[in-house]
Amino acid sequence: MDMNESLVLGSPCTKPDAGSVALASVLSLLSLVTIAGNLLTITAFVTDASLRKKPSNLFILSLSCADLLVGFVIPIGVGELICSSWRFGEIGCQLDSFTSNIGIIAGMGSITMIALDRYLLISREYPRYLALQSRPNVHRSIAAVWVVSVSIGLLEIIIWEAVDFSTGYDFLVECRSPPRDNIVILCILFLVVVGPVICVAVLSVRFLVLLRRRLRSFATPPSANGSGQPVGLVAPSDGMDHREELDMSTKSAAGNAQQSSPTSETGKRRARYIRPAIIMTTLVIAFFAFTLPYVIFITVVAQLCPECGDSNRVHFYLVNVFYLNSCINPFIYAATHPKIRRFHLKLVSCLKFK
Repeated sequence: MDMNESLVLGSPCTKPDAGSVALASVLSLLSLVTIAGNLLTITAFVTDASLRKKPSNLFILSLSCADLLVGFVIPIGVGELICSSWRFGEIGCQLDSFTSNIGIIAGMGSITMIALDRYLLISREYPRYLALQSRPNVHRSIAAVWVVSVSIGLLEIIIWEAVDFSTGYDFLVECRSPPRDNIVILCILFLVVVGPVICVAVLSVRFLVLLRRRLRSFATPPSANGSGQPVGLVAPSDGMDHREELDMSTKSAAGNAQQSSPTSETGKRRARYIRPAIIMTTLVIAFFAFTLPYVIFITVVAQLCPECGDSNRVHFYLVNVFYLNSCINPFIYAATHPKIRRFHLKLVSCLKFK
C-alpha cells in the first residue's frame, strides 16, 4: 500500500440533497453534545475528589471516557453522508475503525462492570461488597476492559494489513473492514456486543429481584416482645389505676426510642441501595433502547438476509442510533447523581455571572 496514496482525499463532493444536509446537521449536533457532555462529566471527576473517593464511581468515569471517543467518531459519518461516499482513504478508514472499536467495546465493558457492581452491592453484605469492590479491584476491572478494547482494535488493524485489498476495494469510495469468515464475525460480535448485552440483562434482572427482597426486609419493623407495646414497659399488677403514669412512661419511652431508634440508620441503608438502583436502571433502559436495534440487525437480519432492502443505509442509521446512547449518558449522570448535578449547576451559575 502506498502511504501517500492512502492519505489522498477523494474527488470534491457533489452537492448533497436537502435530506442529507438535515441529517448531517443533526449528527453534528449529536457529536457536539456527546463531546461536551462527556468532557463535563470527566472534568467533574477530575476537579471533585469526593467523586473519586467511592471506587464504584470510577466505572462511570470509564464509561464517560468511552462515550467521549464515540463522540469524536460521529463527525466522520457526517463527512461520509455529505459526500455520499468515503473520502478519507484507507488510513482514515483504519483510524475510524480502530477508534470506534475501542469506544464501543470499552463502553460495553464499562456498563457491564456497572451492572456487576450493582449486583454485588445487593447480593452481598455491605462489608463483603466493599472488600470485593475495593479500589485496587475496581482499577483492575477498568484496566481489563480497556486492555481488551485496545487489543481487539489492534487485532482489526493486524487482520487489515494481512488481507489483500487489491481487488474490488476503493477506499476513496467506501470504508470497509477486512473480509472475514461469517463464523469469525459472529464470534467477535458475540464477544464484544451480544455477550455484554446478555450479561447486563441477567445482572439487571437479578439486581431488581434482590433489591425488592432487601427493601422488604427493611420495611419489616423489629418486634420486641410481640405485645405491641414498647420494650421495657410492663403493666403494673398491684390492682391500682396507673394509666396516667403508664401513659407518661409510654411517652418517655417513645421519645427515647425515637432518639435511639434504627429509623435513621434504616433510611441510610435504603438510600445505599435506592440511589445506585436509580442510576443503574436509567442507564440500562437507555442502553437497551439504543443498542438492541443495532444488535438485532447485525446478528439476525444482516446474517440471514444481507440483501434485504438497503442494508448499508439501515446499518448507517442504526449505528448512529447506537451512538446516541453516548450522548444521553451524561444527562443521566447529571439527573441521577447529586454530585455531578451540583457540578453542572455550579458551572452554569459561574457562566451566568460572567
